[in-house]
Amino acid sequence: IIKVDSGVIEVIATGGDHNLGGKDWDAEIQKYAIDQYVQQTGGSADDIYDDTVALGDLELKSEQAKKQLSQREKTSFRLNGAKIEISVDQFENNTASLLQSSIDKTRDTMNEAAAKGVTHYDKILLVGGSTRIPAVQEAVKKFMGKEPFKGINHDECLAIGAAIQAG
Repeated sequence: IIKVDSGVIEVIATGGDHNLGGKDWDAEIQKYAIDQYVQQTGGSADDIYDDTVALGDLELKSEQAKKQLSQREKTSFRLNGAKIEISVDQFENNTASLLQSSIDKTRDTMNEAAAKGVTHYDKILLVGGSTRIPAVQEAVKKFMGKEPFKGINHDECLAIGAAIQAG
């Protein structure tokens, strides 16, 4: 949480899970896909985990599926002969705990800021690639009671923020 006044940037509070990101959402798709593979083929999860090519392919396809689910209601891909179909509802169900963790961390950071007298927020900036996920945007809107600001590049903002924090 930052305060900008007359060009001066003051960090009020920082928080969150610096290890949480898009790969965690991808991992949920991977788990779902492996479960579907096992159900469809009767094979074992080890068929995928022990095959570095299949696992690498699954990682790429899971990231693509996550991005596609931000644009459409469902998507599918093949995994070692199995057709994996996943809907937005399934994806949101599988990632609900990640989203709740993010909201909980936001609440903690806001409590830290409130202890310093900051309780009003002019803009809510979503930064990082996973903030493009519609469920993330909607959860933030619901939690904050206002629409997140859309006039930024999610990735550039993250890089600039990291540079400011490092400085």
